[in-house]
Amino acid sequence: MSVWRLKLRIKEITLQPSKSELVKMIILILFPSGNVMLSKNSVDFPESKVTVGKITVKVRMSSLARRSTTTNRDTDDANLFNKTGEDETTIQKEIKLGWFAFMHHYIPRPVIVIILHNVTVHIEKVYLAPKPSSLIQQHVKKSPRESLPMALPLSYHGEAEDLPTFDHAYYWEMIRDEGFSGAESLTFQVERWIDHAVSKLKSKGGDKSPSIHSKRDISSPSASQRKVESTHSNVQTYDEKVNEWIKFFAEILCHFITLDLVNPSVVISGAGSDYVNNVRKKYSPREANLKLAKLPKRKRALTVIGADLISLSFSPDSQCKLMGCFVGAYLKVGNPLSLASGSTAATDLRYIWHHVISPFQCIVEFKGVIPFLVFSLSYDHYWETRSLELNLSLSEKNLNLSPKHIHTVFLHLDDYTDISSPVVQWLEWLRRIRSEVLTITLAQKVAYSNTYAKIKGVKKDEAESDGRHLLTSTQMKEIESASSQWEIMLLRCIAMRKHWLIPKENEEFAEFLRSTRSSISFRNIDSLVDDVLSPFQQVYPTPLHALCMMVWEKSSILAPHVTFTFTAGTYMFDFPSDIGEIGSQGGTEKKGIPSSLASSGVEFRFEQSNPLFQSSESISYDKRRSFIDLSLQVAGLRWDLVTDTNDEILLELPLFRSNRPAGIIYESYLTFFFFVVFKRYGVPRLESVLSIELAYSISPTKDREQHFDLSFQTSNLVVVVNPLPLLSSVHTLVELLQFPLQPQTVNDESISGESDVGGSFLSINADVNVSVRNVSFVFVVDRKKLNRGLLDFNVNKIAMELKTGGSSGQLIISTGPFSLDAARVSYHQSHLVNRLETDSIFEDNFEGIEYWLMPFKPIMLIEGVEIIATGKEETLRLEEKATETTMLKMSMKINAASFALNASPTTIVAIRGVITSFEPFLLWVQGDVDEEARIEQLHLEEKERKTIEIQRQVLSKIFKEIDVDGSGFLSDDELEQVVVMLWKEARAGFKLTDEERERETNYLVSMVDRSKSNEVTYQDLDEAVQMLSGNVDDNNLVPKNQIITGGSGNFAHSDQFLSSFQLRQLIYFEDLKEYASMHVVNEVTGGIGDGTNSFPTPSLWRQGRGIDMFWELYTKETECSRISLNGQSMESVQRRLVRSLW
Repeated sequence: MSVWRLKLRIKEITLQPSKSELVKMIILILFPSGNVMLSKNSVDFPESKVTVGKITVKVRMSSLARRSTTTNRDTDDANLFNKTGEDETTIQKEIKLGWFAFMHHYIPRPVIVIILHNVTVHIEKVYLAPKPSSLIQQHVKKSPRESLPMALPLSYHGEAEDLPTFDHAYYWEMIRDEGFSGAESLTFQVERWIDHAVSKLKSKGGDKSPSIHSKRDISSPSASQRKVESTHSNVQTYDEKVNEWIKFFAEILCHFITLDLVNPSVVISGAGSDYVNNVRKKYSPREANLKLAKLPKRKRALTVIGADLISLSFSPDSQCKLMGCFVGAYLKVGNPLSLASGSTAATDLRYIWHHVISPFQCIVEFKGVIPFLVFSLSYDHYWETRSLELNLSLSEKNLNLSPKHIHTVFLHLDDYTDISSPVVQWLEWLRRIRSEVLTITLAQKVAYSNTYAKIKGVKKDEAESDGRHLLTSTQMKEIESASSQWEIMLLRCIAMRKHWLIPKENEEFAEFLRSTRSSISFRNIDSLVDDVLSPFQQVYPTPLHALCMMVWEKSSILAPHVTFTFTAGTYMFDFPSDIGEIGSQGGTEKKGIPSSLASSGVEFRFEQSNPLFQSSESISYDKRRSFIDLSLQVAGLRWDLVTDTNDEILLELPLFRSNRPAGIIYESYLTFFFFVVFKRYGVPRLESVLSIELAYSISPTKDREQHFDLSFQTSNLVVVVNPLPLLSSVHTLVELLQFPLQPQTVNDESISGESDVGGSFLSINADVNVSVRNVSFVFVVDRKKLNRGLLDFNVNKIAMELKTGGSSGQLIISTGPFSLDAARVSYHQSHLVNRLETDSIFEDNFEGIEYWLMPFKPIMLIEGVEIIATGKEETLRLEEKATETTMLKMSMKINAASFALNASPTTIVAIRGVITSFEPFLLWVQGDVDEEARIEQLHLEEKERKTIEIQRQVLSKIFKEIDVDGSGFLSDDELEQVVVMLWKEARAGFKLTDEERERETNYLVSMVDRSKSNEVTYQDLDEAVQMLSGNVDDNNLVPKNQIITGGSGNFAHSDQFLSSFQLRQLIYFEDLKEYASMHVVNEVTGGIGDGTNSFPTPSLWRQGRGIDMFWELYTKETECSRISLNGQSMESVQRRLVRSLW
């Protein structure tokens, strides 16, 4: 129950930037290209705004907390007073926490719940820059047109008139004051650091006026003194006291407030990807931006980022962790439809919506709220020792990789995703113009230093007292606007060189110099370190220069230890079918094949540590230091095709017997059962199937030497190498990478300057390790029939180690056994479940792929290979006056344990079928085929098609002549007449020998009467002839040139190949007969067939009987007599005689 309650409700709130400077500033900070101006045509070009449907504020005083629920909490609070061995500041802090706990438990506390309904941030994108101000107008006229930003129209009359533009006043003021704002912040940090250091020194009874004036003041302490100054001291400084109060009130406020956003969303309106692509292809960049700016609201696409509910609260403990719950979060893109009839209002706009990210649930936890608030509101001397941690946890997330919709999202967010977007180009141009327009003299710099010293209260003998050398506030502002942050800090350091005193006993400053391996020259150099690559090994002219660098690094948002963790139960990437046409060569256009890549147990971790402030106890000053660590762990992978049962693409994909298409990636589970290897893919694994780790470290050198350590591991996977789905996915990724970027402007620096970035990959310090274990690549023999067989290329182990750096490198590749085996798919996908009931990993609802390795020798087996390659760059001068040339010298050594290759007709045909299935991918790699060659190929196919039709007509005629009873069936014996008449039709005057007639008849019977029913229909005979015409049989899997059409074209896929009985016959050569033999000649001549091709004289053939045998064979097979050819040509008789003797 509550003591009392209060409820406040406000409805229908609209915040417009044209009426509120605060709203304007917030919108421009978040979306720099947002429209914040009210235009004349507010219907087509509305301004950005924020709308809130309803605000509900509930305030209530809670009842007293029950002691039973807070026993442990009270015990913990009591322990705060019993701790010993802590310093006084820590005890004081814990006492405050104890009093806060007392108030929290025994005094009714308020609970404030703020609920915002239907909060929508409407952003209208702008593509044009405003008319330049008078200050830079003259500079614009002198500049070449190519150097001007593409968003800047050459004329503001006509088409560009009254169109919304970027806010010039806000951005010019921001750019003009960038240096001053940075200098003010850094000055505040420096002054607070000095005050903190002096206060701590005085509390310890140190020198009252310590300072560093020479190298002797920076002593090298002993090992016992190298410990960094403790974060607490006996006496608190002013900043520490302020921070304690900030923490105190921040904890109270965080514990009392809960914020709920119901149906919040951010709606960005801008040109869609299709329109941007078309415009940027047809027009110049400047004209394209003008076209985009003229696009009215009703023709713009929308990007909506929203959720059903966002709830933000803080944990009740002293850490005050921010807890966020996102329910139904989504990202979608809307393409406009035509307006409703007779309507022009924006509220009547209709859109076709596409979810890029489907609704999902997300839990967010942010640790380090209180330190971050203190850092934002005050000075935190120990900010670099803090830790920030952000944890995201998702149940399931779907990302649709539709290129045009993702491109629309990136185009609407191009302020962050495109470094050459219109607004970014314009802002960079303004910064360049500012440095050229605003200049200062040496006299102004001297006057600025004197005036700043006067303002800070430096004694008169330390500053110029002559008023002629002092500046007014306006003059000071002009100098600060024309200077960068480091230029202003230089002048301030000169002015405060005797007032900003660094205690020479301060260990933190000395530790910074040691850890960065830097030094101080104690020379007056009129420059500060500006835009240095690294603070390591710097030589600073004065201690204040080094102090500015140290404080600048300490006050960075990345100074603390930052950790980001992302976990997802299931993360899915959907490859859609709206990527256009693929495989367009040769009239084989196909739509994209939709698929879904699902990864389970995903864990991504990002960890960042500032290398300047890492503990000296854990690292050496000379060794490289960790900067960024990335790791990605994936427990399971599954890549399936998403096709409808009525989808025509199924005709081009390998299918299971259930007409379900085979996927692309499965997980593996290997079982040895009765000495037969059985592979099953699709069973979840406990260990990670994919692991990627990247470590980025920095060595303390002057040029910021970088080191990369990459580790990639994958195991227990199978990849079904099916070209069409893979090609479709590649097309999707290629289109995703073809982002419609804004062309960059050309300036004088980019034309005249030469890049100093050079060298090969050997100059990069990298250590790459790749490990692949138990990964199979399955090649489908026939891309249209999975049951015809598979080739399993199994990689047992591959390890690769690459080390580069110092212009040299070494690559070591070592492999375990890997083999290429023939395999067959299981008839039933779960037919072994009952036989393996004791294994709990086999489930009844198994969905995956399983197959048996055939009991044959591997097609290829390599026991192990080791490859060692080394390379080194050397700089040579070939001639005395010639320029230096860099040459790369490489050496390679290959060691192989054993290599075995087993070839057979079946395996050769299987490999040929695999290669044939890759034709679409090969055509895509080769690019567009020459048009004349393509037309010629089409003509050849049309000619062969007509030839087949003629053969079918002849076959129909022969069938009717033989089928005199009109039954529609022919017996196997009658097929002999079909063979004779076909040969007669094909070659007039050509007659088969008895052996040829018998052989051809048996072959035709085996093709058309596989069931041995002794009955053959015309349809069976027609398909058999087409198989012969298309060169299709057990050794040729697809029709020649794809000229067979219609239902009969499926005959090539009717039977299994590797898993059928023909395989066993072919693999052992049991059905192969060598036609080019000498057995007939040896039978006539009596030869022994020893391969010498020597025969006895004719009189000795078979003791004289051989000559009679020859004439008998001759007259029978050639139908000639001993003295006459009986009207036949000599060529015909000779051919028949040669064939008879084979």
